[in-house]
Amino acid sequence: MPGTSAAEILVDKLPAYAGQPQRWSARIAYCDQAGRIRHLQAIHTDPDAAADAVQDRLDELGIR
Repeated sequence: MPGTSAAEILVDKLPAYAGQPQRWSARIAYCDQAGRIRHLQAIHTDPDAAADAVQDRLDELGIR
C-alpha cells in the first residue's frame, strides 16, 4: 500500500574513529505515495536520537 511502512527502523553502530564520538545510524525502507521503494537514514551520536529522527521524518512525509 503506497505511503506506508511495515518495516522496523534498524539501528546500527557505525565504525568509530580516534578522537571522534561514537555514531549510530538508523534506517528504514518504505513505499512512497507513488509506490516507489525509498530509503531513509539518519546518523546521530545517540541511537535513540537517530531512531527518533527517522520516525520524525516519516511523520513529516505522512508515512504510517
